[in-house]
Amino acid sequence: MDPNNYDQVAMMTNPMREKFSRKARKQGRVEGVEQFIKLKYFVLKHPAWLTLRPAAVKVYLDLHALFNGYNNGKIHYSLNYGAKRLGMSKHTVQAALQQLIDHGFIACTKRGYFTGRQASTWRLTTYQMDGHPPSNEWKNFQPIKKRSRNPIIGVESILQELKND
Repeated sequence: MDPNNYDQVAMMTNPMREKFSRKARKQGRVEGVEQFIKLKYFVLKHPAWLTLRPAAVKVYLDLHALFNGYNNGKIHYSLNYGAKRLGMSKHTVQAALQQLIDHGFIACTKRGYFTGRQASTWRLTTYQMDGHPPSNEWKNFQPIKKRSRNPIIGVESILQELKND
């Protein structure tokens, strides 16, 4: 086998993988295959995703990095942890989490508190939790339409507003 040939190397399995118990592999203590984040095209093209700020996308991907396939609804993520890990301020992380909640990509399952040093726990709405199907709350998101900056002044604008109401 040629180690420079990527196709042959990629097809090799880890010989030590079978030596670990199935339970250890399932709990994520043994990395049998590479982890990845699945972002589907219909999610990426939806207005809920397209209107997210870059900080919110970064926090969303960081939350996904903590998701192992079995801990949805139990993902511990604090403002301090996110700020240190992503190089942002706590306020930016909080604003990003709030935007993700508003757009329906995440939901808080348990509120954290500072006095007991407990982080909030989060749920990704695109994955199932405890046997329940994904809620996909992001599908219900409606972007806010911006008003024009130069409104028409006069009778026409009054009639237009009456028609809209």
